[in-house]
Amino acid sequence: MEAKKSRLEAALFLAEEPVDSQEIADILDLGSMGYVDMLIEEYQDELEEDHRGLELVETPEGYELKVKNHHIEHVSHLAPHQDLNEGQLRTL
Repeated sequence: MEAKKSRLEAALFLAEEPVDSQEIADILDLGSMGYVDMLIEEYQDELEEDHRGLELVETPEGYELKVKNHHIEHVSHLAPHQDLNEGQLRTL
C-alpha cells in the first residue's frame, strides 16, 4: 500500500494538470475505484498534518497537489508564473 501511495505522490507531483481518479487507477495498476478512493483519502489525510507543506485538492478536473496557503508568501518567488493560466503565459 505504501508503494502505491508513493507512486500516487510522484504522479501528482509531476502532473501539470489535475489527475482524475481513472488516470490514477491506471497509473497505480488498480482496477478497484473504491481502493483508489481509499488511497487518495489516506494520502489527503497525511498531508493535512501540520508539518506537511502540501495539500491535495480535488477540482472538477481531478486531483492536484498545491502548496498550503500559509507557505505561499515564503515560496511563491520560486515559481513566479505558476498562478497564470496557459493563455496568459503565452502572451508573456
